[in-house]
Amino acid sequence: MKPPAPTSKDLVIAAAIRLFGRLGYDATSVRQITAEAGGQNAAMVNYYFGSKAGLRRACGEAILARVQTALPPVVEDVDAAQAARQLEILLSALLDFMTQVPEAEDMAAFILRELNDPDGVLDLLYQGMIEDRHRELCLLWGRATGTDPESERTRIAAFAMLGQILYFRIGRPVVVRRLGWSGIGPDEARKIRGVLTANLRASLAAHEGADT
Repeated sequence: MKPPAPTSKDLVIAAAIRLFGRLGYDATSVRQITAEAGGQNAAMVNYYFGSKAGLRRACGEAILARVQTALPPVVEDVDAAQAARQLEILLSALLDFMTQVPEAEDMAAFILRELNDPDGVLDLLYQGMIEDRHRELCLLWGRATGTDPESERTRIAAFAMLGQILYFRIGRPVVVRRLGWSGIGPDEARKIRGVLTANLRASLAAHEGADT
Protein backbone atom coordinates (compact mmCIF):
# COMPACT_ATOMS: atom_id res chain seq x y z
CA MET A 1 0.00 0.00 0.00
CA LYS A 2 1.32 3.40 -0.96
CA PRO A 3 1.58 6.03 1.79
CA PRO A 4 -0.94 8.86 1.49
CA ALA A 5 0.11 11.79 -0.64
CA PRO A 6 1.43 14.72 1.42
CA THR A 7 -1.06 17.49 2.07
CA SER A 8 -0.38 21.16 1.39
CA LYS A 9 0.30 21.55 5.10
CA ASP A 10 2.81 18.68 5.02
CA LEU A 11 4.57 20.22 2.02
CA VAL A 12 4.90 23.59 3.76
CA ILE A 13 6.32 22.01 6.93
CA ALA A 14 8.84 19.98 4.92
CA ALA A 15 9.89 23.07 2.95
CA ALA A 16 10.22 25.11 6.15
CA ILE A 17 12.38 22.45 7.83
CA ARG A 18 14.61 22.40 4.75
CA LEU A 19 14.98 26.19 4.41
CA PHE A 20 15.18 26.98 8.13
CA GLY A 21 17.98 24.41 8.33
CA ARG A 22 19.87 25.69 5.29
CA LEU A 23 19.35 29.44 5.58
CA GLY A 24 18.32 30.01 9.18
CA TYR A 25 14.99 31.17 10.55
CA ASP A 26 15.58 34.91 10.22
CA ALA A 27 16.94 34.65 6.67
CA THR A 28 13.96 32.63 5.40
CA SER A 29 10.77 34.33 4.28
CA VAL A 30 7.28 32.89 4.18
CA ARG A 31 7.21 33.40 0.41
CA GLN A 32 10.42 31.40 0.03
CA ILE A 33 8.88 28.58 2.02
CA THR A 34 5.64 28.45 0.06
CA ALA A 35 7.55 28.65 -3.23
CA GLU A 36 9.76 25.76 -2.08
CA ALA A 37 6.59 23.85 -1.18
CA GLY A 38 5.48 23.84 -4.81
CA GLY A 39 4.02 27.31 -5.08
CA GLN A 40 1.56 27.15 -2.20
CA ASN A 41 -0.38 30.27 -1.28
CA ALA A 42 1.60 32.31 1.27
CA ALA A 43 -1.62 33.06 3.17
CA MET A 44 -1.92 29.42 4.16
CA VAL A 45 0.95 29.83 6.65
CA ASN A 46 -1.18 32.15 8.76
CA TYR A 47 -4.22 29.95 8.19
CA TYR A 48 -2.61 26.72 9.35
CA PHE A 49 0.06 27.94 11.75
CA GLY A 50 -0.93 31.46 12.82
CA SER A 51 2.46 32.94 11.95
CA LYS A 52 5.96 32.14 10.77
CA ALA A 53 6.86 31.44 14.41
CA GLY A 54 3.94 29.02 14.62
CA LEU A 55 5.27 27.26 11.53
CA ARG A 56 8.66 26.98 13.19
CA ARG A 57 7.07 25.24 16.16
CA ALA A 58 5.12 22.95 13.82
CA CYS A 59 8.45 21.98 12.24
CA GLY A 60 9.81 21.00 15.64
CA GLU A 61 6.67 18.99 16.42
CA ALA A 62 6.87 17.22 13.05
CA ILE A 63 10.49 16.23 13.72
CA LEU A 64 9.58 14.90 17.16
CA ALA A 65 6.79 12.78 15.67
CA ARG A 66 9.03 11.44 12.91
CA VAL A 67 11.84 10.47 15.28
CA GLN A 68 9.40 8.71 17.61
CA THR A 69 8.22 6.48 14.76
CA ALA A 70 11.79 5.76 13.64
CA LEU A 71 13.14 4.54 16.97
CA PRO A 72 11.84 1.46 18.81
CA PRO A 73 10.42 1.85 22.32
CA VAL A 74 12.59 1.03 25.31
CA VAL A 75 11.72 -1.79 27.70
CA GLU A 76 12.98 -0.77 31.11
CA ASP A 77 12.56 -3.95 33.19
CA VAL A 78 15.47 -5.89 31.70
CA ASP A 79 18.69 -7.55 32.81
CA ALA A 80 22.20 -6.50 31.76
CA ALA A 81 22.34 -8.62 28.60
CA GLN A 82 18.89 -7.48 27.46
CA ALA A 83 19.79 -3.85 28.12
CA ALA A 84 22.97 -4.18 26.05
CA ARG A 85 20.98 -5.74 23.23
CA GLN A 86 18.46 -2.90 23.33
CA LEU A 87 21.29 -0.39 23.06
CA GLU A 88 22.54 -2.18 19.95
CA ILE A 89 19.04 -2.13 18.44
CA LEU A 90 18.59 1.58 19.18
CA LEU A 91 22.05 2.36 17.78
CA SER A 92 21.21 0.47 14.59
CA ALA A 93 17.81 2.17 14.21
CA LEU A 94 19.27 5.63 14.71
CA LEU A 95 22.08 4.94 12.26
CA ASP A 96 19.60 3.74 9.63
CA PHE A 97 17.43 6.81 10.19
CA MET A 98 20.34 9.21 9.95
CA THR A 99 21.93 7.64 6.88
CA GLN A 100 19.08 6.01 4.94
CA VAL A 101 16.11 8.37 5.38
CA PRO A 102 16.32 11.28 2.90
CA GLU A 103 14.55 13.84 5.10
CA ALA A 104 16.97 13.18 7.98
CA GLU A 105 19.46 15.56 6.34
CA ASP A 106 17.02 18.47 6.54
CA MET A 107 15.95 17.52 10.06
CA ALA A 108 19.54 17.37 11.30
CA ALA A 109 20.31 20.78 9.79
CA PHE A 110 17.17 22.25 11.39
CA ILE A 111 18.07 20.85 14.81
CA LEU A 112 21.63 22.15 14.59
CA ARG A 113 20.32 25.64 13.83
CA GLU A 114 17.93 25.47 16.78
CA LEU A 115 20.68 24.36 19.16
CA ASN A 116 22.34 27.73 18.60
CA ASP A 117 19.21 29.91 18.72
CA PRO A 118 17.81 30.58 22.20
CA ASP A 119 14.72 32.19 20.66
CA GLY A 120 13.78 29.09 18.68
CA VAL A 121 12.21 25.76 19.58
CA LEU A 122 15.17 24.26 21.44
CA ASP A 123 13.08 23.74 24.59
CA LEU A 124 10.50 21.81 22.58
CA LEU A 125 13.14 19.60 20.99
CA TYR A 126 15.02 19.13 24.25
CA GLN A 127 12.01 18.20 26.36
CA GLY A 128 10.24 16.17 23.69
CA MET A 129 13.15 14.26 22.23
CA ILE A 130 16.67 14.90 23.49
CA GLU A 131 16.06 14.65 27.24
CA ASP A 132 13.65 11.71 27.07
CA ARG A 133 15.67 9.64 24.61
CA HIS A 134 18.96 10.41 26.35
CA ARG A 135 17.46 9.40 29.70
CA GLU A 136 16.35 6.08 28.15
CA LEU A 137 19.84 5.45 26.81
CA CYS A 138 21.29 6.22 30.24
CA LEU A 139 18.85 3.80 31.85
CA LEU A 140 19.86 1.00 29.49
CA TRP A 141 23.54 1.88 29.87
CA GLY A 142 23.20 1.71 33.66
CA ARG A 143 21.46 -1.66 33.49
CA ALA A 144 24.05 -3.03 31.06
CA THR A 145 27.04 -1.88 33.14
CA GLY A 146 25.62 -2.10 36.66
CA THR A 147 26.14 1.63 37.20
CA ASP A 148 23.98 4.58 38.22
CA PRO A 149 21.87 5.57 35.16
CA GLU A 150 21.99 9.24 36.14
CA SER A 151 25.64 9.50 37.12
CA GLU A 152 27.66 12.11 35.27
CA ARG A 153 29.84 9.38 33.76
CA THR A 154 26.83 7.53 32.36
CA ARG A 155 25.32 10.67 30.88
CA ILE A 156 28.63 11.54 29.19
CA ALA A 157 28.93 7.98 27.86
CA ALA A 158 25.44 8.17 26.33
CA PHE A 159 26.27 11.45 24.59
CA ALA A 160 29.50 9.93 23.28
CA MET A 161 27.59 7.00 21.82
CA LEU A 162 25.11 9.33 20.11
CA GLY A 163 27.91 11.54 18.82
CA GLN A 164 29.48 8.67 16.90
CA ILE A 165 26.23 8.11 15.01
CA LEU A 166 25.42 11.77 14.40
CA TYR A 167 28.80 12.37 12.77
CA PHE A 168 27.87 10.07 9.90
CA ARG A 169 24.97 12.44 9.15
CA ILE A 170 26.61 15.79 9.87
CA GLY A 171 29.99 14.83 8.41
CA ARG A 172 28.63 12.74 5.55
CA PRO A 173 30.51 14.61 2.76
CA VAL A 174 33.81 14.12 4.59
CA VAL A 175 33.09 10.47 5.41
CA VAL A 176 32.27 9.43 1.84
CA ARG A 177 35.21 11.39 0.43
CA ARG A 178 37.74 9.87 2.83
CA LEU A 179 36.38 6.35 2.36
CA GLY A 180 36.04 6.65 -1.39
CA TRP A 181 32.31 5.91 -1.28
CA SER A 182 29.75 7.40 -3.66
CA GLY A 183 27.29 7.68 -0.78
CA ILE A 184 26.07 5.88 2.33
CA GLY A 185 23.67 3.19 1.20
CA PRO A 186 22.64 -0.07 2.92
CA ASP A 187 26.03 -1.74 2.32
CA GLU A 188 27.97 1.22 3.71
CA ALA A 189 25.59 1.49 6.68
CA ARG A 190 26.20 -2.20 7.42
CA LYS A 191 29.95 -1.56 7.60
CA ILE A 192 29.46 1.44 9.87
CA ARG A 193 27.08 -0.55 12.07
CA GLY A 194 29.68 -3.28 12.54
CA VAL A 195 32.24 -0.81 13.84
CA LEU A 196 29.78 1.06 16.06
CA THR A 197 28.48 -2.19 17.55
CA ALA A 198 32.02 -3.30 18.36
CA ASN A 199 32.71 0.11 19.91
CA LEU A 200 29.55 -0.12 22.02
CA ARG A 201 30.40 -3.58 23.33
CA ALA A 202 33.94 -2.54 24.20
CA SER A 203 32.72 0.63 25.88
CA LEU A 204 30.14 -1.23 27.98
CA ALA A 205 32.83 -3.65 29.13
CA ALA A 206 35.19 -0.79 29.98
CA HIS A 207 32.53 1.04 32.01
CA GLU A 208 31.18 -1.97 33.89
CA GLY A 209 30.81 -1.15 37.56
CA ALA A 210 32.51 2.28 37.18
CA ASP A 211 30.56 5.30 38.44
CA THR A 212 33.44 7.67 39.11
